[in-house]
Formats: sequence, structure tokens, C-alpha cells
Amino acid sequence: MASPVSKSMSDIGLQINPTEEVKFIKKDIASLPEAFIELKNTSDKMIVYKIKTTDPQKFVVKPNHGVLTSCKGHKINIMTQKPTMEKIKNDRFLIVASQSDMTTTGRSKDFICDHTDRSKN
Repeated sequence: MASPVSKSMSDIGLQINPTEEVKFIKKDIASLPEAFIELKNTSDKMIVYKIKTTDPQKFVVKPNHGVLTSCKGHKINIMTQKPTMEKIKNDRFLIVASQSDMTTTGRSKDFICDHTDRSKN
């Protein structure tokens, strides 16, 4: 049995910004620290993604999953649950993504619309 092949995000057509480190900022003294990640599909196929964190009780990631159609992107908001920015440096985020061969006809279209609508909440 063949082992699964791991591709880099650029190989499947997914652009991630920032590429290395997510920087959390506070808008004002009363706000919670937050950061943003931008995902963009540069391929001609759909890309499905899910974002995971090492500490789901510390962070809220919205949307944490979704479908990117060709040449489209999503802005992902990462919010902390606590007002302090201490110990954030040790946390990690994992983006799992794959190209999809689904077409936009029939049931597949319903699936895509359903998941796209949920990712906006």
C-alpha cells in the first residue's frame, strides 16, 4: 500500500498570508487580542480547508472551515478568549487543505453553497 503524499499549500494553489507568524493585536485597552489570516485559492479547482489550533479553549477561529472556489479568498479571524496576550507565543495553528474535484452541478453545488454559507457565520 502506498503512503499518502504530502503537498505544500502552494502545490495545491492555496496562498496563505501571513506565511510564517500570526501577530495578535489589541484594538484598544478593552478589546481582546485578535489576528487575521487570509487564504486565497490560486488554482482552477475548489479547495476545502479546516483550521485547527493547539488550544481550542483559548482561541475562536471564524470561519474554521470552508470551501474556496477558483480565484476566491477568505479572511479568517482568530480571537482570543482571554484579555491577556501572555503565552500566545507557544500556540500553533494548522491549516489542513485539499483540492476538490467536485463540480458545481447537481448535489455537489448544494454541498458547496451550504458549506460556504456556514463559513460566513
